Amino acid sequence: MRSVFTGILLMLLSTYGYSDSDGYFCAGDGYLAVEFRSFNTLGIAGVHVLKVATFDEVLGPRWIGEISMEDFQVHLIHCHDSEILVEGVGEPEMGLLRYVVELGASKELTTTSFTSDPQYIFSSRMEPKNLGNWAREGVTVLTSSASTHSFELRVTRTTERVSSLLIHHLMESRLVEIDEKGQIVRELLLNSGTQIETIH
Repeated sequence: MRSVFTGILLMLLSTYGYSDSDGYFCAGDGYLAVEFRSFNTLGIAGVHVLKVATFDEVLGPRWIGEISMEDFQVHLIHCHDSEILVEGVGEPEMGLLRYVVELGASKELTTTSFTSDPQYIFSSRMEPKNLGNWAREGVTVLTSSASTHSFELRVTRTTERVSSLLIHHLMESRLVEIDEKGQIVRELLLNSGTQIETIH
């Protein structure tokens, strides 16, 4: 009976993680922006942050900073040339939240605009791309002005059966730099986490 209860609990937690997730991202020319929330991601500076990684042939892929935000579920994240738009729904008194973050020429991050619309009526949208625990396996080629090296976002899944009722899926997302010979020369771990699957 206890194992059945544990399985149901893990299934509910797993469902909650998907409906209230983090790891949504967008990619611009030479940079990638991703949002993380503290309930699912350790080591960030606040309850909800936007982190930015840049990549080039000189310094390779690296984190350059993060911006703290209100805690809300992201429904849109868009990268322009030097501007990132993040939008989503928070607590009822906040409604629709919208952040505009500028990526400066010297790679500093600045919140240039924040708005809240408590009168917003939610309508269903397609979810943004995800590199967190609910990411899909695969390779995304990233745009870069580099002349000889290329950059990719790679998402992998490693499956481990923990018991007859439980499977763990280790999800990892990496930003990799590839030379002209097709070899990985540098990489940055963006996310590492576990999906829990229960077997009925």
